[in-house]
Formats: sequence, C-alpha cells, structure tokens
Amino acid sequence: MGNICIAGNEPHYTILKQVQLVHLDDLCMSLIFLFENPQAKGRYISSSHDVTIVQLAKILADKYPQYNIPTKFEDADESLPVVAYSSKKLVDMGFKFKHTIDDMFDGAIQCCVEKGFLPKIGIGAATGVLNNNN
Repeated sequence: MGNICIAGNEPHYTILKQVQLVHLDDLCMSLIFLFENPQAKGRYISSSHDVTIVQLAKILADKYPQYNIPTKFEDADESLPVVAYSSKKLVDMGFKFKHTIDDMFDGAIQCCVEKGFLPKIGIGAATGVLNNNN
C-alpha cells in the first residue's frame, strides 16, 4: 500500500482507503504458531495494524520526504474512520506481533530501491535503512 502512495499510483488510492496490515514475517509466524497449537480451531485474523490511506501517507511522507508522497486524497480525509479487523482470538492464544509499520515499509522501500522500482535518493538516513552511500 505504501509503495502505491510513493509511486503515485492514483487509480489504486480508492481501493486502499482503509486497510489492515501485517508484516510478512508476523503472518508466517502466526501460521506456524497456529499449526503448532492443538487448541487452534476455526479461522484467525492476523492483522497487527489498521490504518487509513491518509494516516499511512502521513507516516510515509514524514519518514520519506524525498519521495513527495501525497497526503491529500479525493474522497479521503482525516475524518475517514479506521476499519479494524480484530486479531484478539490469535493474541488471546499467546501470539505476539513483533513488527511495526516502520518495519514493514522500511524493508519494502529498501527492496524497491534495490530492484530499481524507486530512485536511490537518501532514503531514511535517520533510520539507517538506506542512504546515498549504500
């Protein structure tokens, strides 16, 4: 989702207004956790973060100003409610999510830069993710 904002892929903005996110490592670990837990029954939601496109764009624009990420969207503003998917059933069984939104997008942005999908322009110098010297 964040990469769509960074890449300026406006046609996708409307379908990403309210999203639920989970780091791929957390998703995989939650599946392993459930497979190894004999009490696990039924369906589980593995979602560690619920955000709107406005919230995520602000987070990414603040962290990666060099990409001029839009923070204003047609049909979406600060009043847009978050749609939360509860991972309570999973968490109540003892699972703990480890990754933050920053973890999700630092890795995604670094990968996009390495693959040439995004320009290498001093990314996240404060976070050490990637800078012009890498």
